[in-house]
Amino acid sequence: MLQSIRDGIKGWIAYVIVGLIAVPFVFIGGYSYFAGSGGAVVAEVNGVEIPRQRLDQVHRQQRDRLAEMFGGELPEDMYDDAALRREALDRIIDQTLLYGFVGDRGLRVSDRELAHYIRGQQAFQVDGRFSRERYELLLQRNRMTTDQYEALVRRDLLVDQLQEAVLFSTVVSAAEVDRYVTLMDQRRSFAYVQWSAAALQDEVEVTDADVEAHYSAYLTEYMRPEAVRVAYVELTPEALGEEARITDEELEAYYRETRGRYEEGGRRQARHILVQLEEDASEAEVEQAYARVEELRQRLAQGESFEALAETYSDDGGSARRGGMLGWLERGDTVEAFETALFSLDEGQVSQPVRSPFGYHLIQVEAVERGDAPDFETVRDELRRDLLRERVGGQLFEMADELANIAFEQPAGLEPAAEALGLEIRVSDWIPRTGADTGLARYRQVVEAAFHEDVLEHAYNSDLIEVADDHFLVVRLEDYRPAAPEPLEAVADEIREALRLQEADTIARRRAEDFAEAVADGASWEEALAGLGGDLGHAEFVGRGERRHPPAVVDRAFTLGPDGSAVVDLPDGGAAYVQLEAIQPGNPEAITVEEREELRRQLQAATANAEFEGLIRALRTDAKIRIREDRLF
Repeated sequence: MLQSIRDGIKGWIAYVIVGLIAVPFVFIGGYSYFAGSGGAVVAEVNGVEIPRQRLDQVHRQQRDRLAEMFGGELPEDMYDDAALRREALDRIIDQTLLYGFVGDRGLRVSDRELAHYIRGQQAFQVDGRFSRERYELLLQRNRMTTDQYEALVRRDLLVDQLQEAVLFSTVVSAAEVDRYVTLMDQRRSFAYVQWSAAALQDEVEVTDADVEAHYSAYLTEYMRPEAVRVAYVELTPEALGEEARITDEELEAYYRETRGRYEEGGRRQARHILVQLEEDASEAEVEQAYARVEELRQRLAQGESFEALAETYSDDGGSARRGGMLGWLERGDTVEAFETALFSLDEGQVSQPVRSPFGYHLIQVEAVERGDAPDFETVRDELRRDLLRERVGGQLFEMADELANIAFEQPAGLEPAAEALGLEIRVSDWIPRTGADTGLARYRQVVEAAFHEDVLEHAYNSDLIEVADDHFLVVRLEDYRPAAPEPLEAVADEIREALRLQEADTIARRRAEDFAEAVADGASWEEALAGLGGDLGHAEFVGRGERRHPPAVVDRAFTLGPDGSAVVDLPDGGAAYVQLEAIQPGNPEAITVEEREELRRQLQAATANAEFEGLIRALRTDAKIRIREDRLF
């Protein structure tokens, strides 16, 4: 019963109200309010700009959460990425409106409340207690001052205040709880008879003339989308030939060396030296920073102290004062590139230069607490990919740059690029504009490039297409097929089956209505069923969630008044007739005190959720919202 009301609470605001969750700030590697201050603006809300980078982060967060539900892999055909991106934008817009609303209402958060909240955040705690040193360190790593962070936390706590005000001003009485239990715990008995469309298909005859008539009448439903075949060259690590060959012995040795990278849990005590570099740094600045960090690595190799070099040269002021010490780090504490390098090192080892959004790092592991690592066979494929990237990554990217340049400078064909890089020119299968599940058509980037006007209309080579970190292509038009109706013979069986099921569904509905009419006229069920067939069923005092009987029948039975009856369409085709026999109300006295209190809180949250969603709708109505559709995707 309690689950049923949870299922009725939907949307991000509902989750916030029910859980009163904490400020959604995640340090390096997660969503950060501060990372979204630049880039193209995708929307404006009452003059407040929403940068594309912030939308990208929230969208990525939502996609990652969905992926977790599928064990880490998100099936392409299981979700609509464009819809997910719009939902992410809606969340940001709603949050922006709420920030403006609380700012205009004069709500206040005391310094004491702010300090209490921050001290309670686990990210800032060491051995269960707040650490001022860790607090400042993590903020410095995120390029924030304490004033900046505290101002943003204060803003989010104001929104929490508003949410709590709505929640706790909502009163649910004991009588309302009783009424809800009486209704939701109700049990009903009913009889029914159903006619399955699938079982009636043998009674239906569909002629060739029927198929042709349907095909002609609904021709647009059988259109084959426009499609292209492309010539392409493909660059992967395997294209490097002998350099990309990896033996089992090499793979096993690499597993032993990098075992920590694949383990679950565990932590590392580490120091680092940072050579700061902006994400949009020029090529010259990148080369200069790399030369500087490489010089430091050479000095370490010659025996100089990591601690001393960090104190003198590291651009991370917070850790430099402590000889680069970062303390104990767990997975998720740092950005991905830093984490990957950190957990591949053993005690005492120093990394190669590691590039992150903050610049180049040298990392030294001081101590190791290991977690659980999967066995070799489990991570064999991942090991091979990682080792390939380490071996040929630099060369591969150089080749990718050369491929991009040649394809751009000589856009009339792929031959120059193929000859220069030793690649084979291949031709794809048909790629529909809508994409497909196989071949090159499964890559959204390839589909977009293939139908770009430069390729489709001007017959130029495409830009370099990156479908994975180590997988690049350039395509050009080979053949074009406009949208056209599928030949009748290609869809005749599909049409025949659809018409047969459609007519069977009509027969089932007609029989259910004839049965209902006969019963209404006083016939017994046995008499009414004569000549109509059908399968009889009976449910004895079942609840709303009962699924041993057809769900559509159960759901309809719980909408009927005493002695009511109805004809029900079945979702898989067919129809049923249901007759309500008895109603047994839920018993409020049967639930425990704890269940009653939990139910009261759930009803309170549901009501508050409705009120809060109403507030957001009102704010949206009065707001000036401009969305740049051309920048969303």
